[in-house]
Formats: sequence, C-alpha cells, structure tokens
Amino acid sequence: MMTMAELLAKCPKIIETRNKFGILIKSDVILHSLDILLYRLSIVRHFYGKSMIVNSGYRDPEYNQKVGGAKWSNHQYGLAVDIADPERKLWDWINVNMVLMEELGFWFESKTATPTWVHFQIVPPISGVRIFDP
Repeated sequence: MMTMAELLAKCPKIIETRNKFGILIKSDVILHSLDILLYRLSIVRHFYGKSMIVNSGYRDPEYNQKVGGAKWSNHQYGLAVDIADPERKLWDWINVNMVLMEELGFWFESKTATPTWVHFQIVPPISGVRIFDP
C-alpha cells in the first residue's frame, strides 16, 4: 500500500502557495488533494499488483524550482505524482487498463515527455486530452 509519507518524502512540510490565477491554495486543501491522489494510486497499485516507487510527489514551490519543475506544476498543489518506470512496464499496463484510469480520474504526461517515469495527475490539462504533452 502506498503511504502519505511516500508522497511527502522530498517536502514533508506542506506550504500554501498561489496558483496561476493568483488564488491562494491553503495547506489543508493541498493535503486533501494528496489524500485523493493517494486513494486513487492505491487502487492502481492493487490492480497493477507490483510495487510502485514514487520519484516525485508533493513539491513545495522552492523545491519545485530547484528541481526544474514547471512554474505551475500540479505537484505543488498535491495533484500529481511521478512513479518510476524505467522498463515501461507500468506505462504498458496503464495503456491496457485505460478505462480504469479514466474511471479513477487520471491524466498522464506523454511517454516521450517522461522517458523513465509515469506522471499521474488528478486534474485534466487545459487540452483535456488524457495523455498529453506538457
């Protein structure tokens, strides 16, 4: 089972931050988003049947900038996670199980944009496309 500690490993203190519209996202809202993300990922992990290693979960704005994350990265709001997938086995499983991914409310950065990991997010991109280029 995936844990909240895995999602908070790099940034254990949740920091409220403004989104691209200037709206202040409070830490309790970020934590709630992380709870939703964790619940959905736990379902994926159950059906996938293999361990899933978090490369990057929640990122506070300072850490996000340090690692070169997008300015408005969904990681900062508890809405995204990157899971290690160097052999692309998880990616292949996701493609076979895309109906489940849609039912769980996941969107993904494209395979070409994430060569050794899978980027899951629980909000659609502006394009609304299920698998998108960032």
